[in-house]
Amino acid sequence: MSKKIYIGKLPDKITDKQLSDIFSKIGRVISLKIIKVISFQDNMNYGYVQMDTDDNSNKAIKTLNNSLLEGSRIKVMEAHFLDKEKQEHPYWKKRRF
Repeated sequence: MSKKIYIGKLPDKITDKQLSDIFSKIGRVISLKIIKVISFQDNMNYGYVQMDTDDNSNKAIKTLNNSLLEGSRIKVMEAHFLDKEKQEHPYWKKRRF
């Protein structure tokens, strides 16, 4: 399974189809998800893409990072997910006695 790619600073009006078309020029897109953020700041939306191979993922990162998309300079990088254990705040964990 190839690595997931994080795309930050997506324009407000970007669609799944538009983003898929952009990444499909580099290789086959396995999955894609855009997260819309309601904010007073522009371009707070982000998304994740998974390509068919790591080579295509790396090529997409190199090609598309800092590229201009509908007036927004997008950030494209390898996605890093925290372990479930690290995501929890220490005070929320069950206490052992």
